[in-house]
Amino acid sequence: MRVAIHQPNFFPWVPFFQKMRAADVFILLGHCQFEMHGYQNRFQYGDRWRTMPVHRSSELITDKKYVNPVENWGRLKRGPQMPVKEMQQFDGLFTEWVWETNVLIIQKLVKLLQIEAKLVTDYPIQLVRTARLVRLCQDFEATEYLAGQGSKSYLDVSMFEQAGIKVIFQDPAEMNMMPVLELLTHTEISLVASAETDPSLRISLAKPKPKLEWPSLEYLI
Repeated sequence: MRVAIHQPNFFPWVPFFQKMRAADVFILLGHCQFEMHGYQNRFQYGDRWRTMPVHRSSELITDKKYVNPVENWGRLKRGPQMPVKEMQQFDGLFTEWVWETNVLIIQKLVKLLQIEAKLVTDYPIQLVRTARLVRLCQDFEATEYLAGQGSKSYLDVSMFEQAGIKVIFQDPAEMNMMPVLELLTHTEISLVASAETDPSLRISLAKPKPKLEWPSLEYLI
């Protein structure tokens, strides 16, 4: 059982979805600190950052709020070089909550990219850093944890090893380094770095699963 975990970034870049399709379970991590100047409320497209303003306060991602989300989304999608047609598909998904909005966007992207994924959310837990990730993996009896390249600087691999979980890092050579919106505008581009046919991009999405109450994990799709 391979598990991957990531914060619900705002229009994540393509490697986010490559990691998702390579995992059996993908956990969205929201009960952690919102990162200012990070990726939870902005993404890079073209030659600039595209940002949704948020209220300035120290909060968890699940508690963070956007400022005038509908108005600012309208302004953002009409910005220079933006693919307005593709972005209009996300109209109606914006709420004042960063967590809720970003999860809805990710769900929409999963469907557009035809990824079959067991996508779930995390839950409130006292553990932090690597200990939290290990616990979430254990919830699914994971044998492997798929981590991003950026986690090499802080991930305590020994804690996974003690729990009997093998850590695998994404291979940079297979990462498609582009914004997901650019992927949507180029139908000839695949999530797969190689030229091989990828069945997971053609199979139907998983049927909706019932929502569970905390502290259980909540299925999204």
